[in-house]
Amino acid sequence: MNTRSLVLISVVLVLLEAGCRTMGRHKVQFDAKDFMAYNSPGTGAIHGHAFVRGEAGRSHSAAGLKVFLMPLTPYTAERVKMMRDNQVLPPPDPRLQKYVWSVVADIMGSYRFEGLAPGSYVVYSTIVWSGRRTAGDHYVVVTTPLADGEVKHVVVN
Repeated sequence: MNTRSLVLISVVLVLLEAGCRTMGRHKVQFDAKDFMAYNSPGTGAIHGHAFVRGEAGRSHSAAGLKVFLMPLTPYTAERVKMMRDNQVLPPPDPRLQKYVWSVVADIMGSYRFEGLAPGSYVVYSTIVWSGRRTAGDHYVVVTTPLADGEVKHVVVN
């Protein structure tokens, strides 16, 4: 096989790989009013484990990886849909950063967020093993409501 053929095959493979994941586009605009209830600390907590089942049912945890939490609003719900559809996320509105919290999961993939205001939340992570991301979804993501003072166990897989 000559060099030209190898280059052509490489280009085709790159284009095929790029075609597997499309870039998401925001249709819903960030609205600061949707986030107002999350500006003050609360008494709620969300804790649990983040993991994914891989080939042959083997479990891969988020051990040592970041687990993220953000309020569930129309804007973030659209991002959740992109995650679940395995799309490349577009850059977020810079104002979102104030409302995205992260912790590093322990050796078992456990995480905990405290001081949360009542509302609905998104918990998500990206699980990586053997140098690649999970088969199918690249993200593990769960949405959950949280009442005032509630301590909720949420499994993210």
